[in-house]
Amino acid sequence: MGSQMDWALAQVDLRLRPLGRRHTHSRAVGRRAAAIGPAVVGDQAPTLVLAALLHDIGYAPELAATGFHPLDGARFVRDEGRPDVASLIAHHTGARNEARLRGVAELDDEFPFEDSLIQRALTFCDLTTTPDGRPTNVSDRVVEIVRRYGDDHVVSQGVQAGLVEFLGIEREIDTILSGSPASIR
Repeated sequence: MGSQMDWALAQVDLRLRPLGRRHTHSRAVGRRAAAIGPAVVGDQAPTLVLAALLHDIGYAPELAATGFHPLDGARFVRDEGRPDVASLIAHHTGARNEARLRGVAELDDEFPFEDSLIQRALTFCDLTTTPDGRPTNVSDRVVEIVRRYGDDHVVSQGVQAGLVEFLGIEREIDTILSGSPASIR
């Protein structure tokens, strides 16, 4: 897994560093996944970390073929030989809600959604990390996203549609972590 992790870090640094906060956020989401992964998903922790690092790679201008970053990033990662990680990226943070609003049917065609603990853990890591890489909670993060994009933007509508699900994920992961050493949270 070391060479894959090195590759992922290099891709994030190369492709997202020019985007400033996207780079900071992606690296911080990866650190969050590394911190909680063993307690939450056990031996799948390295896969969670890869997905967390790469979850926003589709924002890289050279990868943004459709303009829908979960799909663009998932295609890139799939083409690089990690379809399991690609599927997680395709559906991070309720992307299926935004895909429906955008009319992007190929998301589910190419990457069928599977509700899994690792998928929910990725969403948790993304939604408990600010754009500047600081810890936060789901409610505050959704408010931040809506404020940044505006109420009428499709991104805002997508995260608002997923809020009940996201709060449930936060409770689930917090419950798992409450049985782990306090240093994780």
